[in-house]
Amino acid sequence: MKTTVVISALNQFDLLRENLSTLTKDADTSKFDILVVDNGSDEPFTCDIPNVKVIRFEEPFGSYPIFKIGLENSDSDVLAFIHSDFFLWDKKWVEKVEQAFNDNAKLGLVGMIGASGWGSNGGRIGTMGSFQGMELRKYYDANEEWPEGKAFCWTGSPASAHGEDVTGQLRKACQLDGCSMIFRRSCLESLPLDTWNIPHHWYDRLLCAWCIERDWEIGVIGIPCDHFSGQTVNGSKTYDKMAKEWCANNLGITEPSQWLDKHREWVNNPTNPDCGICELINWDQVLYHEGQLRFMKEFRDIKHLIPR
Repeated sequence: MKTTVVISALNQFDLLRENLSTLTKDADTSKFDILVVDNGSDEPFTCDIPNVKVIRFEEPFGSYPIFKIGLENSDSDVLAFIHSDFFLWDKKWVEKVEQAFNDNAKLGLVGMIGASGWGSNGGRIGTMGSFQGMELRKYYDANEEWPEGKAFCWTGSPASAHGEDVTGQLRKACQLDGCSMIFRRSCLESLPLDTWNIPHHWYDRLLCAWCIERDWEIGVIGIPCDHFSGQTVNGSKTYDKMAKEWCANNLGITEPSQWLDKHREWVNNPTNPDCGICELINWDQVLYHEGQLRFMKEFRDIKHLIPR
């Protein structure tokens, strides 16, 4: 098997370089290569690590399109999509993932955080993973002054704070968190990627639902990791601009509050997870609720795939 790690990056280059250093330092880089997709950063990202390839897009496209971009720019058997703020601490993680795929031909998707069940509101039931709760600054030289204000100056929380710690195990799952989604290539190729166009939010649940529909198995693999969540979105003004433009082009709205006006019946229905929401103040919220509405209508109300 051959594995490609696919990482989308929007600015936050200090964090990304630390991520790449962690992935490649003391690792057998003949086992995998890395594709960095520069998601419309202010300045082009450059990297001199030998097995890292960089491709650039001039405008941000969000999170979801990265899956098709990964397929189109790699011929690997395994495609490991991780966020730029997601860190893998186990240097043997590639071998463990590939072994899991080799052992089970029906296993199509694994990740490091997920759940064994799916609630009627689309939420996780039975969360499990192997977050270590490590503080990233510990990995700098003790004599080096920490650069104040860096986005990855963050303290994590262990898996036990979120659910069950499954370090060293492979457990069956219904859904995974988007911070790490590792596909068997044939599984990803079987999914109707072009039928969804929302750039952020709910795509991880969507991809898992598509896998279940097509009889692929999903697993959480207990490999030590940490997710320094929200660093890219929280640090980029271009994200909000992209979201606003998407909403104008796809929903025909120019203010976040207009989403509520269009979907008042849905929002007021007590069976829906949006029930009770009375205000939307930014475009990220609109993307989230639009994704939620589309997903829940299809996979709960029409196809009855969830709850599960």
